[in-house]
Amino acid sequence: MSAIVRKIFISAGEPSGDLYGSLIAKELLAIDQSLEISCIGADQLKESGVNVIRNSQDLTTFGFYEGIKNYWRIKKIYQEVSDYLDSFRPDIFLPIAFGGFNLKLARSMKKNKTKIVYFAPPQLWAWGKWRTKELRKNTDKVICLFPFEEKFFQDLGVKAIYLGNPLLDYIESQANKPAAVLNRIPKDSKIITFMPGSRKEEIARHLPLMLEIFQKLRDEIVEVYGLVIIDKSYSLPKIDNLFFTEEEKYQIMANSNLIVLSSGTASLEAAILGVPHIAVYRLSLPTYLIARALVKIRRFSLPNIILQEDIIPEFIQPKLPDLYPVVIKLISSPNSIMKQKLSKVKEVLIRPGAISRIAEQILS
Repeated sequence: MSAIVRKIFISAGEPSGDLYGSLIAKELLAIDQSLEISCIGADQLKESGVNVIRNSQDLTTFGFYEGIKNYWRIKKIYQEVSDYLDSFRPDIFLPIAFGGFNLKLARSMKKNKTKIVYFAPPQLWAWGKWRTKELRKNTDKVICLFPFEEKFFQDLGVKAIYLGNPLLDYIESQANKPAAVLNRIPKDSKIITFMPGSRKEEIARHLPLMLEIFQKLRDEIVEVYGLVIIDKSYSLPKIDNLFFTEEEKYQIMANSNLIVLSSGTASLEAAILGVPHIAVYRLSLPTYLIARALVKIRRFSLPNIILQEDIIPEFIQPKLPDLYPVVIKLISSPNSIMKQKLSKVKEVLIRPGAISRIAEQILS
């Protein structure tokens, strides 16, 4: 370590950030048990042994328009967090993704001479490149999630580095954990898994379509079983051969013939596991129109972006007639070409021991 680090604050405003933050926090504490770490986070960061001062679920929104609608609520939370940071005075501020909120916090912390290490930086290659100056000015170091980001950000004058993606090692450590729900499915049955997302807005937009798909699929394929990975606090319908579960999701994903998921980190997880999947994104009309104006990339699922190739089917604002023919085709016959191409994603990302290097880089 180049300087004594006693206090770290992690700001993870999204579910994927909670996972990444928990992996980083555990590794930081393994290096130095005396560290005092506080955070914005959820269950996984809490389980890592750090002090959660605000649940990140209070911040979560899905879409541009929804973010605007929740402006005053998020602004109030921002002020509460800012007040806490004034008294906590961390040596290192570690924002994770969630660019709008975290860039503003980084600007404030930089004025206090706090070291800023941004993990999983805002995806300026997709939209919002005008935030470059702020990212460059208010960070001491940026640790990228994907290899292509390193050069992209360096060309913009940002001190960026790629050290590997922590998901690779984590998924490998979790994928063989037992999932009891799989014992309820007869051997040789077709399994389709649905991942509607973790935010309330995502689930409300994706789950009804996913249930429609399964009901139609069950009418055509007798031996098909469905799994929905979702928080069981939701009120869910009873459908034959369909199970709702919070169990070990990687084991469930790995045993699926096909996954239909809301695009995001779940698509990267499915790619690492080598499982054929379909990415869908259903947005409110205002958010969809704003996204069309702002987002500058053609592909939106991470495997397709990483390889710059149309590997998995993507659907924006789909309805059942758009999606179902692709579902029935992919689940009816193995897609060896898709599996082969998905394996390339892992090859591009792979650098074992990423989380250790990331923690050391944060403290250096």
